[in-house]
Amino acid sequence: MGTPLTNSFYLGRTDSYGLEHSPSRYGGALNDLRFQTTIENLFLTGHDLVTVGIAGALTAGMLTAHAVLGYGVADMVIYKRNLFEDLMALEHQNEEQE
Repeated sequence: MGTPLTNSFYLGRTDSYGLEHSPSRYGGALNDLRFQTTIENLFLTGHDLVTVGIAGALTAGMLTAHAVLGYGVADMVIYKRNLFEDLMALEHQNEEQE
């Protein structure tokens, strides 16, 4: 733990972890950084995809799960699919198959 001044002294940058928090980052420089990649079945997650910190990491996890399950806006708004219910249903399906 440290202040931006401490991080600057020891790390050479003001940020202590993850990608740099700069105006260019939030101005669109990372717009191509997405949860789903061009490599089949490879998904990314983590706070750098959304925003910094614990809340960013939690949000990124949920959004990555949406990408893995193929959710779109219509799934959530029109069909009222629920991520947690769908994950629990998958767990029950796996238990029944064993």
